[in-house]
Amino acid sequence: MVSETAKLAKEKGNGAFKAGDYPTAIGHYTTAILADGNDPTFYLNRAAAYLKLGKNEDAERDSTKVLALSPNNVKALFRRGQARRSLSNFDDARQGEDLTHWTLEG
Repeated sequence: MVSETAKLAKEKGNGAFKAGDYPTAIGHYTTAILADGNDPTFYLNRAAAYLKLGKNEDAERDSTKVLALSPNNVKALFRRGQARRSLSNFDDARQGEDLTHWTLEG
C-alpha cells in the first residue's frame, strides 16, 4: 500500500506537471520515491517530466527502474525508447521497440 506521504507528493507532482512546471514535478515525484521506492508509477511520472526537460539520461534511468519493478510496463518501454532515441542510441531504442511489440503480442 502506498504511504500517505507518497500519495500526496504524487498528486502535487501531477499538478505541477499539468501546469508545465516540470522541475517542481520532479521534486514531488522524488519525494514520493523516497517515501515508497517500490511503486513504479512514481518513477514513470518522473521519467515523463525528465523527458519534457530534455534530461534523457535521467528519463532512461527511471524508465529502466520501472521495468525492473514492472517488466511488462509498456509506457516505461516507450519512454525509455524516446530517451534513447534522443540520445542517438538507436540500437538500444530499437531493442525497446522489439520488447514493446513482444509485450503487446504475447
